[in-house]
Amino acid sequence: MQPVVIDIQNLSKRYKLGSEFQLDQTLPEMISNKAKHLLNRVRGKAPKAASQSTDRDFYALNKINFQVRRGEVVGLIGHNGAGKSTLLKILSEITDPTDGVAKIRGRVASLLEVGTGFHPELTGRENIYLNGSILGMTRKEITAKFDDIVAYSGIEKFIDTPVKRYSSGMSVRLAFSVAAHLDPEIMIVDEVLAVGDAEFQHRCLGRMQEVADSGRTVLFVSHNMAAVQTLCTRAILLENGQVTADGAPDEIIPLYLNAKGRHDTDISQREDRTGSAEAKLTRCAITATDGQDVEVGKPWQIAVDYQTTHPDQKHEIGFCISTGSNPRVSFLSTNMLSNEPTQWPKSATVTITHDEPCRLWPGTYSIDIAIHYQGRICDYVKDAVRFDVVLGNQETFKSMGRRPATVLFPASVAIQPSNNTSQAEAIEIKQLEQAA
Repeated sequence: MQPVVIDIQNLSKRYKLGSEFQLDQTLPEMISNKAKHLLNRVRGKAPKAASQSTDRDFYALNKINFQVRRGEVVGLIGHNGAGKSTLLKILSEITDPTDGVAKIRGRVASLLEVGTGFHPELTGRENIYLNGSILGMTRKEITAKFDDIVAYSGIEKFIDTPVKRYSSGMSVRLAFSVAAHLDPEIMIVDEVLAVGDAEFQHRCLGRMQEVADSGRTVLFVSHNMAAVQTLCTRAILLENGQVTADGAPDEIIPLYLNAKGRHDTDISQREDRTGSAEAKLTRCAITATDGQDVEVGKPWQIAVDYQTTHPDQKHEIGFCISTGSNPRVSFLSTNMLSNEPTQWPKSATVTITHDEPCRLWPGTYSIDIAIHYQGRICDYVKDAVRFDVVLGNQETFKSMGRRPATVLFPASVAIQPSNNTSQAEAIEIKQLEQAA
């Protein structure tokens, strides 16, 4: 069994709500307490329990406990405000805990915010050295990796141009390139996949995969469940500053998705809608046909509630599925179906079932919904509901890796010897087919 490299014991972080000057301590008391706290950290002692909390106290983390062993790739998931980033900042020694201890054994590289430490007046070349030093690299290491960093960023032509003249995308590419060439024993990454264009995200995910495959320890925060499922060997769910679940990603991710309620959304109160108001969309739910999360290879369905002022008349509901990089992955309308309904009650639920296995690539998708009557748009809600497609346990695609795609196609493969293939080669090919 691998040794423990991250040991979290009763870790808490408390903040004061309201003005930072409304404190119960004088300045000398604050300085004295800070000095004692730092001394205890040097001695390896846990700080004393915090004083009794008040109504102005907010616990971003509240007595959490877990361990991470060498070589584990752990995904931290949870709602915004659950305490994920606070935990990473404590582990990166950016902020101190209020209570408890976080022990780390090994060299740590933190990628909490891409581009931290860049100076706009310096050139790209100078910022590589500055940013690399901030991230813990020595000048000798930066010099040895400089050419690789520049080539990886793809902005060789502008490396001696001040960063203030870079586009935001160029700055992000250079900053990530520096961070990607760190050589730590423990890597801490906070939602970097949410930054940059599709190519940047692809490179970032690829680099994360390389680190994971190298046997190093990774703590990875992301709202991209497909990335967590692909990269991580373990997932930890945080809610309200506490660890609520810890286990395999396939077990923990559904808990997170169900907690978010993203698959079943009340859209009746949405104000950003257009149309004649002759009909109204009130709810949308997207699930597998068994009511669980949408998985690759499982049948799935879309259910929509509506109300109309033209009962017993023909209507039409259209759905447009999209992603951040593809505005129209697929389009479907009720009038495209062989069993298209012609009598629409005043209020009902329309369910469209996809009997074929879902072939959407794992990731997050969005659906725009519109209801029509006699060619008029009665109600249109953009981004009505978001849903995640997860991999599940499918044998159809044994190794999906990180190849970018939108739709998966099941297929089989065969090798047919050509007419001019020698008998020995034909036998060898046949043996390979049998082995496969």
